[in-house]
Amino acid sequence: MPRWLSVLLSQRTASRASTSRDLTREGQVVVPEFGGGDLMRRRILTMLAAAMFVAGACGGTAAPSASAPASAGAPSESAAGSPSPSASAGIDLAGSTYKAEPATTTGGTVVMAEWQSVTTMNPYYASANADIEASAPSLEALVDTAQDIKYIPALASEVPTPDNGGAVVNGDNMDVTWKLKPGIKWSDGQPITCADLEATWK
Repeated sequence: MPRWLSVLLSQRTASRASTSRDLTREGQVVVPEFGGGDLMRRRILTMLAAAMFVAGACGGTAAPSASAPASAGAPSESAAGSPSPSASAGIDLAGSTYKAEPATTTGGTVVMAEWQSVTTMNPYYASANADIEASAPSLEALVDTAQDIKYIPALASEVPTPDNGGAVVNGDNMDVTWKLKPGIKWSDGQPITCADLEATWK
């Protein structure tokens, strides 16, 4: 055993022995003082700082200032005709600016190395990542996601949104209208129709 290790172990053993003697002085149990006043003060200040940070993060936004007087008269045409910001607020999921590089090679064979067995080539029945990764190159969807994690049209001519009228909220429901790209075909040359997409969905 190296000398430094034996010195370290003997110091720990001596420290434990003196601590156990100090705890039982003359038949009384003595509770040791853990952490001095400075250490406890630092712990309390750290907890208070963390609590203030959390409270600040959970706080609401500031109320708008009342310094600007409201204009009298009829509301402006743009305010009356446009939806409120809250109606269209949210994450912008469409409108990707990503430009894919053109394919340099077509045809051939793709070999995929997966750590799981592929159980189905239908992504709607996929039970593992391997199923999705194997079926994705062979099937086209209405929309796809670009490298910037936004939806882009694939078989659809556009991504339906409330802004372009493709998604309309009616009470508790939403009606989504999909428009197909003109001239899309199966690999055998037959045209892809809405009936094909409906059969896939069902």
